[in-house]
Amino acid sequence: MDLARETYLFLDCQTTGLSPQRSELLEIGWSFSFAPEEVHTRLLKPQSTDISKAVWKVTGLKPEDVSEGHDPAEVWKELLAMANRHAVKSAVIHYSQFELPFLKALHGRVQGEDTLPWEVVCTCRVAQRVHPGLPARTLRALSGRFGFALPEAHRSLSHIQATQKIWESLIVDLKCQGIETWERFQTWSALKPEKRSKKTKSHLTPRETRLALPGGPGVYEFFARDSRLLYVGKATSLRSRVNSYYTQRHTKRGRMNEMMTQAADIRVTETATALEAALLENDKIKSLLPPYNTALRGQASKPFYIGFDLIGTSSLRNADFPWGPFSHTHTFESLQQLVAIQKVDVAAIEIAWLVYEPAEIKEALEQFLSDRGVGFDDLKPSDLYRLGKRLTDPPPEDEIQASIQRKLLRSVRHVHLARWRCWLTQSRVWWQLPSGKWRFIEMRDGLVHGAGEEAQITRFERPRGSPYKLQIDRTTYDRIRILMTELLIIAKKWPVCVQVSPTRAIRMEAGTLPEWLKPLPGAPKESIEESADDLEDAGQA
Repeated sequence: MDLARETYLFLDCQTTGLSPQRSELLEIGWSFSFAPEEVHTRLLKPQSTDISKAVWKVTGLKPEDVSEGHDPAEVWKELLAMANRHAVKSAVIHYSQFELPFLKALHGRVQGEDTLPWEVVCTCRVAQRVHPGLPARTLRALSGRFGFALPEAHRSLSHIQATQKIWESLIVDLKCQGIETWERFQTWSALKPEKRSKKTKSHLTPRETRLALPGGPGVYEFFARDSRLLYVGKATSLRSRVNSYYTQRHTKRGRMNEMMTQAADIRVTETATALEAALLENDKIKSLLPPYNTALRGQASKPFYIGFDLIGTSSLRNADFPWGPFSHTHTFESLQQLVAIQKVDVAAIEIAWLVYEPAEIKEALEQFLSDRGVGFDDLKPSDLYRLGKRLTDPPPEDEIQASIQRKLLRSVRHVHLARWRCWLTQSRVWWQLPSGKWRFIEMRDGLVHGAGEEAQITRFERPRGSPYKLQIDRTTYDRIRILMTELLIIAKKWPVCVQVSPTRAIRMEAGTLPEWLKPLPGAPKESIEESADDLEDAGQA
């Protein structure tokens, strides 16, 4: 009979682990046709309640979803009865190497047999022979290649639908090789596969398309055959970077290989410089959320601000929380621990966090402050921060005191970087190109307001008001962070200049560190009221 007219049992199961001896079935799905709407699924009630959070995360299920689940044996009996009515001879499973041990174990408990009553077709193995050059043969990779967008959650319904699509497409590919009937397929399956060159690649994107890409900087986007966006990246040379995905050997980077199996189209946006490409990449990833981007995609962690005590935090900047933005909650842990040790606040001291005994640290801290004319009683984090701003001494010989000084300087550095993030949100940044010309981008409220070369320059007008009043979200925070990183790369070879007002600009010569990375704090001298001794003045700046 024609392969496309056979009656198949499409099977899938979701489990709590990798081994049937130590794990259980959570869900079973099946279908007897190629119709995606004719899929049966049953949630199963596990015996164990000790199921890892990773399982709930990957399946999208919750413990209460399966608490009233079906008995696995009853579900398997239901499936066997339906398979008998459909006179099924073969079951189609993707990556049967994983699924079969679980299904055989369940069948053995119900029927007392250690083999399934159907011949099993593994779509993963068939794809390996039909398309030996594919970078990946996972369910997501193959279904995406054949036009089915598999949802993120691992559930039997979508996995059965993906397996239907894969097998339907493979049947067409087999027919092109003269394998049209079930008998021919069985004969072909029994033959030893021909050896293929490891260099043989099978990509959907035409070679001519990627070779015709421009050689300059920009942003590239990979799309699946159904026009789904897969990935966004940046490049200093679009042609070279994009072609590297197709010419490199298949690596152990599973997600990247999975993405390249599906990639059918490439679209690029040229930019004048690599810096502008990096900023555009961030904005595209944040707005489009491509599934194969991870580094810049996350929106969960928001920048936060701290109060005058350098302890309390808020996701919004206001008069009580003026300092920031910061991305790590442990920014001022060192200061908080030193204050806790000074006050002998046992509940606040994290012993595991300390290298030395609290008593030793307290004695060293008292001596360290005494040598610098700072009172020890009623010490506050703000006192330590103000001291850290003034530290220009070489590290003390005493190891504990040297550690205290490093912690103070680290906290000062975090605040220093946060100040520069604020100033760069309202600035004009210049840098020299290899051609000798200068290029600029102008930032307004953390957004790229304009860009051009020196011939297009106009007077820079910084918006009124303090840059410390701007609410900075994750997208803006990452945009400014990327800008600072790219300027650091440029400054290794070319001069950089940051203009923060019509009359004030900070020039950094080639080969020097940008102002925000210098050992001692520095910032545009104009309007830096927060450089005053009192933190209260900083909150009003």
